[in-house]
Amino acid sequence: YPQVNFIWTPANIRVNSPVQFTDQTIFNGPVGGRGWQWTFGNGSSSTQQNPSTTYTLKGNYDSTLTATEAANQSCSLVKALNVKKSVPKWREILPR
Repeated sequence: YPQVNFIWTPANIRVNSPVQFTDQTIFNGPVGGRGWQWTFGNGSSSTQQNPSTTYTLKGNYDSTLTATEAANQSCSLVKALNVKKSVPKWREILPR
């Protein structure tokens, strides 16, 4: 069975900023026939190996990766992530 693992960047996720997920799964057997099924907890999903998504609301989300080997054996891993409010943009105005 594949040993599923993944990470995301940036580590501190902000609302309306893209999040890049990176597969770190260790597979056994041949390279061909491998598959990835992601769900991000925000209603979106992907079958890419290293997808990205954007969260539009702050809160806690469960992201799931299910990896499948050529022999049709699969395993899943769920990781919780926290999306925070965007940092406000400050604009300095000089006194007149």
